[in-house]
Amino acid sequence: MSFFDPATPGWFLATIDRATYRTVDLHMIATAHFMHDTYGPFDAPLTLDPP
Repeated sequence: MSFFDPATPGWFLATIDRATYRTVDLHMIATAHFMHDTYGPFDAPLTLDPP
């Protein structure tokens, strides 16, 4: 799925899991800025390590 957000302004490309409707991958391209986010694993055990 792709869309344009005029408030940013930027183009987005999202990969969405059809079974759960969760966003699993997101690309955004805007003026002088770009980003790539990957989401998951979902419901995985969480571990915290002290610094």
